Amino acid sequence: MIAQHRQFELKGKSLIEKLQIQDSLQQRPVFQNEACFIYVKDGHSKVISSSENIWISSGEGLVLQCGKYVAQLLQNTSDKACEVYVIHLYPEILKEIYQEEIPSFIKSPATQHTEKLIASDVLQQFIQSLDFYFEHPQLVSPDLLRLKLKELILLLLETREKYTLLELFHHLFTPRQVGIAEVVQAHVFTQVSLEQLAFLAGHSVSTFKRAFKKLFNNTPANYIREQRMKRATELLLVSDLSISEISYRVGYEDSSHFSRVFHRTFRCSPSEFRESASR
Repeated sequence: MIAQHRQFELKGKSLIEKLQIQDSLQQRPVFQNEACFIYVKDGHSKVISSSENIWISSGEGLVLQCGKYVAQLLQNTSDKACEVYVIHLYPEILKEIYQEEIPSFIKSPATQHTEKLIASDVLQQFIQSLDFYFEHPQLVSPDLLRLKLKELILLLLETREKYTLLELFHHLFTPRQVGIAEVVQAHVFTQVSLEQLAFLAGHSVSTFKRAFKKLFNNTPANYIREQRMKRATELLLVSDLSISEISYRVGYEDSSHFSRVFHRTFRCSPSEFRESASR
């Protein structure tokens, strides 16, 4: 749950947010006409996009472009809250800041949607400067917020991920349409629910099921199970991984559940399948 939420607004929009999370929190942010920078000061977060699963630990940041995401925010310890900063990159505000001198990084070609930034002393100092203003909000003005936003962009372009970010920023402000097949293939072996898959693909659950059936001639549950079982048999045959490790790799956190599904599918346990194949 959110223990504390503070923010600075610019032109009626939430520009910089600071959140403290107790226990855990799952959100489904939709950046339809904007991008954002998320930074985890304490704790860790898992961000799920239509094509990626990215873990962010303390001191790390992530640039997200337009689209839909599932964000899971977690504490590192029970006595210390997860602290997260979100800085929104609205295209109209950026254009106002740069006026007629739109920087070249916005015009550069792009190939990716997200880029994780490893721990950086420079970015940590920037976040600390935001902490100062959250402690002294009377000092914050629209001009200061514009300067802080421009400072962040310049700092991001000085990280060692500079060239990836140069490509990324071109499409930061253009909603990206993703297909069901792309979403499913990206997450078929991960712990993502049907509701989350539908959300990431931009559909209601009922619409997602109908479109999925038309595309794969199968239900989502059957298709995902079949793909996981196929991958499990491959790992049992060609690797020395334990049953629990294989279970995790194909998308089951509970190895007992994995073994039950495997037995229903092949009429034998994973261990028996591996043993018979080795004879």
